[in-house]
Amino acid sequence: MTEDPKAQGAIQLEKMENATTKKILKEGQKLLKEYKDFILEPASGKVCKFEREDNRIDKNELDRKIQRKFKGKLYKNIDLYASKLPIDTQVFHVNEDGTDFLYAEVSNGKDRIYSCEYFYGK
Repeated sequence: MTEDPKAQGAIQLEKMENATTKKILKEGQKLLKEYKDFILEPASGKVCKFEREDNRIDKNELDRKIQRKFKGKLYKNIDLYASKLPIDTQVFHVNEDGTDFLYAEVSNGKDRIYSCEYFYGK
């Protein structure tokens, strides 16, 4: 008996998402041990590491807020974790020359800039 192709596709997608979540968790735990400043975005398979501070730039409207501090564990319905940024820090996605960055607004008039690496499908 053959399975419905849609069901097979959904199962395959779920396996990929679970594998990505495990990779994100492992990378986050490694960075946490190294006391790095980073942001995790498990839903898109993204790990973003602090790169530099810079003056404010124009950002798109897709801003979100840090929802939880990363302490070695991922939770359902949490899209954005940070190791060092406070909860509710606004974060903006920016694409510069084909590279993804997250810009976090901080109070000193500069943004903390995080370069992103994708783990989805790796």
